Amino acid sequence: MKKKLPLILTFVIGLALGIVVASWFILKYSSSTYEIQELANIAELENLSFRVYKDGDPTTSVIVIKYLIKKLEMYENNSSNAELYNTDRGIAHGRLCILYEKIGNKAMSENECKIAISLLGSKYKISTQKDLIEKINKIDSIKMDTKYPRKETRDNNTQ
Repeated sequence: MKKKLPLILTFVIGLALGIVVASWFILKYSSSTYEIQELANIAELENLSFRVYKDGDPTTSVIVIKYLIKKLEMYENNSSNAELYNTDRGIAHGRLCILYEKIGNKAMSENECKIAISLLGSKYKISTQKDLIEKINKIDSIKMDTKYPRKETRDNNTQ
């Protein structure tokens, strides 16, 4: 038994040390893994909201974009990269500005415009609703979505 005691002691100490080191790595890297998953979730939700915004009816688009904004706010509160979420939120509020204008709700359009300008204004040199709409339309015209091509592209490719 005395001969096996050092072997057993070495095994137990190694096991304990391994658990401590493994726990440290899990704690250190799990937060960055969570943020990567957050970004993937946001990208997918933004993709979906963009599709609905471009191809859906305005009322449904408003609902989807409001949901996106709530998610962006939630992720922003739990993230170290708030600036990224501010830009995405600003674009979403800009799209809501355009949608409310289409629906005919001028008051909501102006409100969303103010929020969007507060989030995007200094970064993109936007100071008026006209500037905002031009910038959002420009962003939307270059936004590429290779996973789900726009309806017109699908129709042209099937002919």
